Amino acid sequence: MDVNGIVRLWHTDGSGEPLILSGHKGSVQAASFSSDGRRVVSAGSDGTARLWHAHDTDEPLILSHGVAVHAASFSPDGTRVISGCHDGTVRLWHVFASEHKLIEAARASLSRQLTDAQRAKYHLPPRGV
Repeated sequence: MDVNGIVRLWHTDGSGEPLILSGHKGSVQAASFSSDGRRVVSAGSDGTARLWHAHDTDEPLILSHGVAVHAASFSPDGTRVISGCHDGTVRLWHVFASEHKLIEAARASLSRQLTDAQRAKYHLPPRGV
């Protein structure tokens, strides 16, 4: 547990400096890798779980609870994160490996096409254009 809000990712051979992932506003309660090793999820006393890329310091995706998060972990297939809070709640979050995968999932969940009037309302071109 880190009281400074930092997750450190060390090389398994002990070489080099750790990758520093900072952003929690309080202590880090737990951290876990995705099964492919490409992402890390951290749980913080600041009421958030944060989803990081394991190889860079880009801004994380913030999963907000509002109360201290004590645990967070990926599903085996990496498409969901489960997090548990101080208030006894557990949340299941759907996460996507890329923006493309998110768009594919959104398209698959649409039950119908937009009408031309709806497309115009949202400043989208008419179908077929």
